[in-house]
Amino acid sequence: MKNNPRLHACKFPGLPEWLIEAALATKVMVIALDTRAEVRARANDRDGRGGFGQ
Repeated sequence: MKNNPRLHACKFPGLPEWLIEAALATKVMVIALDTRAEVRARANDRDGRGGFGQ
């Protein structure tokens, strides 16, 4: 296993590297989807009820 500082392998003793990679990739994807949904909601909010401070 390569020493990859992005993977905090010491926090996950005994877990395979691919599992940690998959978990991180999923987390990044969920964050990206959340951001896109928020942008879409902001664009669809034409009557000012969004609460985004605009």
